[in-house]
This record gives sequence, C-alpha cells and structure tokens, in this order.
Amino acid sequence: MLVLSVLRLDAQHDACLDPLPDFDYTNVGYKKGQVPLPYGQGQATFYFEEGRYVIDSLIRLEDGEVLRGAGRNKTVLFFPRGLRGLGAPCGHEGVDCYDWSNGVIRASGKEIGIEDLTIEFPEHDWCHYCGKQNQGYNGISMLKCEDCWIKNVNIRNCDSGVFIEGSSNNITVADISIWADPTQKSHLQVAVSGYSTYVLVSGFKVFGSTFHGLTANWGAGASVFSNGWGDSLRIEPDHNCNGAGGPESCCLNIMYTNIKGSVESIQTHDRANNELKAVIWNVGEQSKCPQDAYQAQLKLVKE
Repeated sequence: MLVLSVLRLDAQHDACLDPLPDFDYTNVGYKKGQVPLPYGQGQATFYFEEGRYVIDSLIRLEDGEVLRGAGRNKTVLFFPRGLRGLGAPCGHEGVDCYDWSNGVIRASGKEIGIEDLTIEFPEHDWCHYCGKQNQGYNGISMLKCEDCWIKNVNIRNCDSGVFIEGSSNNITVADISIWADPTQKSHLQVAVSGYSTYVLVSGFKVFGSTFHGLTANWGAGASVFSNGWGDSLRIEPDHNCNGAGGPESCCLNIMYTNIKGSVESIQTHDRANNELKAVIWNVGEQSKCPQDAYQAQLKLVKE
C-alpha cells in the first residue's frame, strides 16, 4: 500500500513559494535511493567491446547479471529482427500484441544492470492496433525486477524503448536517450506498468513522436520522471485508469518534474473523465519554484 509521507514537505527553507508534493518520492530508484548505483563495478556477465554487433536472439538477464558495453557511442547491438522475428509470443494478445510488454533485452530478478551501450533497430513502419503485423522492435523489458538499473544507454528506431512491468520495484533508469522510429509515430518511449512502483527515470532525452511517450499504466505508482528533455513530448500519467481494469488499474503518485523541450500533449483526465491527481511540475515550462520537486524533497530529507 502506498502511504503519504510523514515529512514536512509543505515547508521549504528558501524563497520558493510553491508547496512541494505531499507524497514522499525520496525512496524511488535503486535501493530506495539510499546508495549510489553500482554502475561500472565488478565484472560484467555479458560484455561487448567497442564495435557494432548483429544480435539474432533475445538477451536474457537474471539475478545479479550485468550487460555492459564499452560506451553508448562505442558499442552498438543491432537487432535486425524484432520480437516477432525472434519467435517471441505476443506479450499482450489481441490488437496490441507486442505493444504493452516485452523487449529484445529482458531482465527478470534482482540486482540486474544494463550499461554503456546502444540498442538499434532498422528503420521500419509501425501501426497502432495492428497486432501481429508489427515486428515488436522493443528495447528493454524489466519484468519482476527489484533494485535494478539502466544507465548510459541509447535506444534507436524503437516501437517501445523501456518497459518496466510485472510488479517491479526500486528501478533506476538514468542518462538514457531514446529515438522513436523516424518513419511515423512509434508506441512509447518509457512505460512504468503492471503494478510497478518506486521507479526513477532521470536524465533522459527522448526524440520523435509517439502515441504514449512517457507513461504510467495499469496500477503503477510512486514513480518519478525527472530532469529530462524531449521533442514532441507526450506525458501520460495514467493510461488506463477507470478503463477496462476499473479503479484497480489506476496509477497513484506519479510525478513529472523539470522536463524541458516541446510538449505535444499532457493527459489530465482518466478514461471516465475524472481529473488525474498526478504531479506535473515544470514540464515544458518553468512556472514553479523550486525547479525540480524531486531534488527539493531529497534536499529536505538530508537537512
């Protein structure tokens, strides 16, 4: 159960006039944000030196495994085939098929890291609600993960960039750049879905137009998108609330803060036309003080 913070988040120690969000977001991310990411540490389970590699199978990661390259502008993992071509079944049967689940790189377990590389797909056509006609050029899936991270990763020409699902908890996605397929709209860039909680997506750049952009879906909660930039941004705090899944599918305490660039749309109401309670703080404009509500909460805790 998500609970409200016991911190005095309604008070600040500087000249800012805007009260901070009531909910305490300081426990989001890897290890509840209490320790630095173990980025670049230890021996990688799968290591790719500098170069371009054609990958013709799914990459699966389990407890304690790390996938690492020599740098996101140095190591390129090129997947000429998507989920369909690799023999993966639909993650979401029906007209959505590959849209709301799975990736060509799949993590499931604890303490899994993906670092310092580029995932690339060929330029292709993608169609909304076309089911198995789509190839499923989806980048990374984190399913039932805990205390896992993605850092310094590029994903190019994707239908779906990063999909966090299956009640994953305390995930950090840091310093990631995602390019939608350039031929037309893609599906989404980052999704926190399937009752996943305490996810931190920070330092991101997203390019190109999508249908759902940076989205929360199906019971996700207590998560933050912060300190990022995008063109044609779509901000979707709760894709399915009070739709087919009823109120149980609603997403509580989703915050978008300090996100610059051009905004194509911001979702403000659920499927029953109720006003959403998500926190939209300095998204596409700088009208609130402090600039980043998440960092301001961290500062209060440290004080």
